[in-house]
Amino acid sequence: MGKTAVPGVWLAGNVAEVTAGDMQSEASGVTAAAAINADLTSEDVAKALQTQLNSIRFSFSLPGGLRFYVSTSP
Repeated sequence: MGKTAVPGVWLAGNVAEVTAGDMQSEASGVTAAAAINADLTSEDVAKALQTQLNSIRFSFSLPGGLRFYVSTSP
C-alpha cells in the first residue's frame, strides 16, 4: 500500500494487497489518502518555508560596539 515508483501513482485496497477484505481495503484507502495528502502538501510547505527562510535578516550588537548583520538571502 502506498506510493509507487511512478510519481503521482499510489496503491490502496485490494490492488495493494490482493487478500485484503472489505474493511482492510477501506482502511487501506483511508491510510493512502492521508499519505497522498501529506505528499501533495509537503512540497508546497517546503517551498513556502524556503521563501520565508530566504527573507530572514537580522542584526545584533555585542559589548564593545561590534555589530553583526545576518541575512539568509543567497
